Order: sequence, then structure tokens, then C-alpha cells
Amino acid sequence: MNCCPDDVYRDDYRHFSWYDSLEERLQTGTISVSDILAARLNRGILTFDIAEGREFSNRIKTPKAYRQNLEPLVDSVDRGPSRLLLMTFAYYLPKNYTDEAFRAHQLDYSRGKFELGADVWGTPEGVEKAIRAHNRVIRDLAAQHKNVIFLDEEQQMPKSGTYFSDLCHLTDDGIAKLAEHTMHAIHGDIERWKSEQRGVATSGN
Repeated sequence: MNCCPDDVYRDDYRHFSWYDSLEERLQTGTISVSDILAARLNRGILTFDIAEGREFSNRIKTPKAYRQNLEPLVDSVDRGPSRLLLMTFAYYLPKNYTDEAFRAHQLDYSRGKFELGADVWGTPEGVEKAIRAHNRVIRDLAAQHKNVIFLDEEQQMPKSGTYFSDLCHLTDDGIAKLAEHTMHAIHGDIERWKSEQRGVATSGN
């Protein structure tokens, strides 16, 4: 979403065809679940030519929109008894990364369902800056809301090609590690809740 000039970028992401198509369908009442599942929306096209403008990804424009999209969800959970699992985005960018080396399988990434070069989204530096910026938003929201189970997966997932098939997609080993971390976070929250309930019962006696 950052890979465009400032005057093209929109906080509602309508400079990207998928979101523009979705918004048009919503406004006209022609959207349906089958539409989305069948992927009949326009997909993956920026109104700006990404091939000529990957350097625009180095200027990060999305954190405000990302927070505006996520914060109402977190706020709504705080108003009820539910819990929300928030996790940061894990990624792995080797120091010697180049798109050419990636395509030639010269890096230590393993094979996985998805194997995409960073140039799909912009420059390697720009993609990393965007992930870091969005992770700061997640950490900030997690710290401010009481009903959040926070999993800092960016810190927990080992930065190794064993677990990544590209900059941000996981191998089977990576998926297993993510599941392990997720279950540990949820189990820890359940144990915390049980401890609180025991405390309440003890004080009541």
C-alpha cells in the first residue's frame, strides 16, 4: 500500500484495485460472500505503476490507516468480557538479501506454499520499514488495552530460513512454531484467569 506517490496514496486504500472494487460493490449493494470467495473483485493492481515506483515504498504512509482500522476492534473488545489476541508480524530479511539472489535460491529460505520476492511490495528496505511501523502500532494498542492477549511474534519467531520461505511467509516448520507460540499465549492467559478466580474465591471465604 505504500508503493505509490504521496498524491496517489489514500488512507482507505482505494489506490489499490481490490479495495476500490470492494468499496464500489459495497456502495451499490452488489457485494456478496460468494463474490469474495470466488475472487471476482479486481485484485492486486495499483493505480500507480509499481514497476516504475518501488522506491516510493521507502516512504511509509500506512501506520495511521492501520491504526484507524484496528483500534475500533480493540476498543470494542474492552467493552465486554471477550479477549483479543494481538500479535506482531514476524519477518526475516537476510542481510545479504537481493531480489536476484532470492529468485536464484541463493539465500537460506526454505520451500513453502508462498515464495515471493520483496519486489512484489516494494524495496526490501521499504517493506521492512512498513512491517516495523505496523508492529509499533500493535505493541502500542496492546499496551493500552486490558482485554488483549499480546504475542510479540516478531520477537519470538527465529529469524532463520528454516521457518520462512520468503520475507514474510512461513514454511511448515514456521507454521508449527507460530501455532506453538499462539497456544502458549492463550494457555498463559487462561492460567492467569484461573489464578485471578482462585484469588477472588479465597478473598470471598
